[in-house]
Amino acid sequence: MDGDFTWIPAMRGDAHDYVWDGALQGVAFNGKELSLDNGRSAPHVHFEVGATPNIIGPLRLLEDMAKSVGGEVSREIHSESEAYDGTLVVPCEADLDLGYTINGVTFSITRTSLLAKELGDGMCATVLVASDYYEVENKWILGEAFCSNFYMAFRSGVEPAVGIAKLRNETTGAKIEYSECRKEGGSDTCNLELLQGPQLYIQKGSEL
Repeated sequence: MDGDFTWIPAMRGDAHDYVWDGALQGVAFNGKELSLDNGRSAPHVHFEVGATPNIIGPLRLLEDMAKSVGGEVSREIHSESEAYDGTLVVPCEADLDLGYTINGVTFSITRTSLLAKELGDGMCATVLVASDYYEVENKWILGEAFCSNFYMAFRSGVEPAVGIAKLRNETTGAKIEYSECRKEGGSDTCNLELLQGPQLYIQKGSEL
């Protein structure tokens, strides 16, 4: 782990225990800030582990990203779901750096984590999936493609929060660990033991 956790006030989703949301201050693609203002709602992110392997974002923004690197949003991929409007497809050799600024800290992932598979003719599919539905809500779903690049801690209770810490290297592959939180002597006790390599901790304890 590189430094301390950045704790983001969050709310646990009603439909899934491992869906949490938080305010989003900025998104930059290859160093260029994207316009998050859709005139309807404040930008925010959902952190989702287990059910969503990809990163899902507003169609408008993924189209802007595609234009900047000579790619496209292909509707031939993920066409089986009406919720998706396509996948970002880019030249395999394109520079890719995607950063999310949350609670004043920018968390970036690079091409190694963003490229999904080769499609032929020098083009590659990425882990970025477009949804016009999320344009209305002005949100990004940060699934395992994002979370596996960081140490993650999810804290439930009176003040739910998501903790993110940067890794010292580019090793990826999150492992889920559960940590029970209990009342001991009138104080809250949550014992977390950071292990070698990237870990994902889910703190459980509605009595906090």
